[in-house]
Amino acid sequence: MTGIGASHDDDSRESDARNSRLEQNLKSRSTWVRLLYMALFGFLLWIAGFVLFAVVIIQFVWRIVETKSNERLLQLGRSLARYFEEVIRFLTFNTEELPFPIDRDWPGSDLGE
Repeated sequence: MTGIGASHDDDSRESDARNSRLEQNLKSRSTWVRLLYMALFGFLLWIAGFVLFAVVIIQFVWRIVETKSNERLLQLGRSLARYFEEVIRFLTFNTEELPFPIDRDWPGSDLGE
Protein backbone atom coordinates (compact mmCIF):
# COMPACT_ATOMS: atom_id res chain seq x y z
CA MET A 1 0.00 0.00 0.00
CA THR A 2 1.00 3.55 -0.51
CA GLY A 3 -0.20 6.83 0.86
CA ILE A 4 -2.32 7.16 3.98
CA GLY A 5 -3.13 3.44 4.27
CA ALA A 6 0.58 2.48 4.36
CA SER A 7 1.25 5.01 7.09
CA HIS A 8 -1.63 3.58 9.12
CA ASP A 9 -0.25 0.04 8.70
CA ASP A 10 3.20 1.18 9.88
CA ASP A 11 1.68 2.91 12.89
CA SER A 12 -0.36 -0.19 13.66
CA ARG A 13 2.73 -2.45 13.51
CA GLU A 14 4.70 -0.09 15.75
CA SER A 15 1.81 0.02 18.20
CA ASP A 16 1.54 -3.78 18.20
CA ALA A 17 5.29 -4.12 18.81
CA ARG A 18 5.13 -1.56 21.63
CA ASN A 19 2.17 -3.37 23.22
CA SER A 20 4.00 -6.70 22.90
CA ARG A 21 7.10 -5.27 24.65
CA LEU A 22 4.90 -3.77 27.36
CA GLU A 23 3.17 -7.08 27.91
CA GLN A 24 6.52 -8.90 28.07
CA ASN A 25 7.88 -6.38 30.58
CA LEU A 26 4.76 -6.62 32.74
CA LYS A 27 4.99 -10.43 32.78
CA SER A 28 8.73 -10.49 33.38
CA ARG A 29 9.71 -11.67 36.84
CA SER A 30 12.85 -9.50 36.74
CA THR A 31 10.74 -6.35 36.40
CA TRP A 32 8.90 -7.08 39.64
CA VAL A 33 12.00 -8.28 41.48
CA ARG A 34 13.70 -5.00 40.57
CA LEU A 35 10.69 -3.09 41.90
CA LEU A 36 11.03 -4.92 45.23
CA TYR A 37 14.76 -4.15 45.35
CA MET A 38 14.02 -0.52 44.54
CA ALA A 39 11.54 -0.36 47.43
CA LEU A 40 14.09 -2.00 49.75
CA PHE A 41 16.89 0.36 48.76
CA GLY A 42 14.59 3.36 48.92
CA PHE A 43 13.80 2.38 52.51
CA LEU A 44 17.51 1.83 53.31
CA LEU A 45 18.31 5.23 51.81
CA TRP A 46 15.66 6.78 54.04
CA ILE A 47 17.29 5.16 57.11
CA ALA A 48 20.74 6.24 55.92
CA GLY A 49 19.38 9.80 55.74
CA PHE A 50 18.63 9.70 59.46
CA VAL A 51 22.12 8.36 60.16
CA LEU A 52 23.60 11.13 58.02
CA PHE A 53 21.57 13.73 59.91
CA ALA A 54 22.90 12.34 63.22
CA VAL A 55 26.48 12.43 61.90
CA VAL A 56 26.02 16.07 60.83
CA ILE A 57 24.67 17.11 64.23
CA ILE A 58 27.29 15.16 66.22
CA GLN A 59 30.11 16.44 64.01
CA PHE A 60 28.88 20.01 64.42
CA VAL A 61 28.79 19.69 68.22
CA TRP A 62 32.16 17.95 68.19
CA ARG A 63 33.61 20.77 66.11
CA ILE A 64 32.34 23.38 68.60
CA VAL A 65 33.71 21.51 71.61
CA GLU A 66 37.01 20.27 70.16
CA THR A 67 37.60 22.95 67.48
CA LYS A 68 38.46 20.21 64.98
CA SER A 69 36.49 17.50 63.19
CA ASN A 70 36.23 13.94 64.46
CA GLU A 71 38.15 11.72 62.01
CA ARG A 72 35.86 8.71 62.50
CA LEU A 73 32.79 10.81 61.79
CA LEU A 74 34.51 12.19 58.68
CA GLN A 75 35.13 8.62 57.47
CA LEU A 76 31.54 7.62 58.24
CA GLY A 77 30.28 10.67 56.37
CA ARG A 78 32.39 9.76 53.33
CA SER A 79 31.14 6.16 53.46
CA LEU A 80 27.54 7.35 53.67
CA ALA A 81 28.11 9.63 50.69
CA ARG A 82 29.38 6.67 48.65
CA TYR A 83 26.45 4.54 49.79
CA PHE A 84 24.00 7.27 48.76
CA GLU A 85 25.68 7.39 45.36
CA GLU A 86 25.51 3.60 44.90
CA VAL A 87 21.83 3.45 45.87
CA ILE A 88 20.85 6.42 43.74
CA ARG A 89 22.70 4.97 40.74
CA PHE A 90 20.69 1.75 41.18
CA LEU A 91 17.37 3.52 41.73
CA THR A 92 17.85 5.66 38.61
CA PHE A 93 18.76 2.62 36.44
CA ASN A 94 22.36 3.76 35.96
CA THR A 95 23.55 0.36 37.18
CA GLU A 96 22.13 -3.11 37.67
CA GLU A 97 24.58 -3.86 40.50
CA LEU A 98 22.76 -4.06 43.80
CA PRO A 99 24.27 -1.91 46.57
CA PHE A 100 25.14 -3.06 50.09
CA PRO A 101 23.96 -5.40 51.62
CA ILE A 102 23.14 -7.53 48.53
CA ASP A 103 25.93 -7.46 45.92
CA ARG A 104 28.48 -5.14 47.48
CA ASP A 105 30.35 -4.57 50.71
CA TRP A 106 29.83 -1.42 52.71
CA PRO A 107 31.56 1.35 50.75
CA GLY A 108 34.89 2.62 52.02
CA SER A 109 35.56 6.23 52.82
CA ASP A 110 38.14 6.75 50.07
CA LEU A 111 36.38 9.53 48.17
CA GLY A 112 38.53 11.92 46.26
CA GLU A 113 39.79 14.24 48.95
